[in-house]
Amino acid sequence: MASLLESLARHYDQCCIALKQSEAGNRSIGSMELDAGNQIEVESERQEMLEVLEKDAGEVDDVVVELQERLADMEQIGAGVTKFTADLDGSYKDTLTAFSYAERFEGELLIVISKTKEYQQQHMEFQSVMVDKLGEMDRLVEHYTLFSEAYDGLLLEVGRRLEVQRRKETIINEALSHVDALNESKNNSFEPHFQFLEFPS
Repeated sequence: MASLLESLARHYDQCCIALKQSEAGNRSIGSMELDAGNQIEVESERQEMLEVLEKDAGEVDDVVVELQERLADMEQIGAGVTKFTADLDGSYKDTLTAFSYAERFEGELLIVISKTKEYQQQHMEFQSVMVDKLGEMDRLVEHYTLFSEAYDGLLLEVGRRLEVQRRKETIINEALSHVDALNESKNNSFEPHFQFLEFPS
């Protein structure tokens, strides 16, 4: 931004110089105090400066727009810095408050430390008990796992025996059907057959 502002200031100064030189040149030409050679040289320099200023003038708007964009960025950054500073100030106040509470409850902190050590001791004892209980749980899991496997085997055996029983009943029913059929065939074969003889009259 400083470089852009410096460029604008330099362009403004050059415009002022060109304006003054133009006014001086017009007065010189009007009074005819300069000879022809000097007038041509002054007019050439003035024309060259005017061309440079005209070229730079076309970039003034772009420079102004860029300055405005950079200013907007700086304002946004400034707002962020302001918020960060406010947050930092709030954190600093909270820290002071925390230290104040720490000093106020310093005596109670010693009690807390003592209780913490007592809790750690109890926790270690509890862990020892838990290790034993976990061992018992592992044994129970193993026991019930074996029980479950035996129960599954029992169910399979029951199913097998039921299947055998069903097949036996099927075979028996088929045998009984064959026996009934044989009995019925036997009864039919013993039906009496009478033959009537005709005697001559």
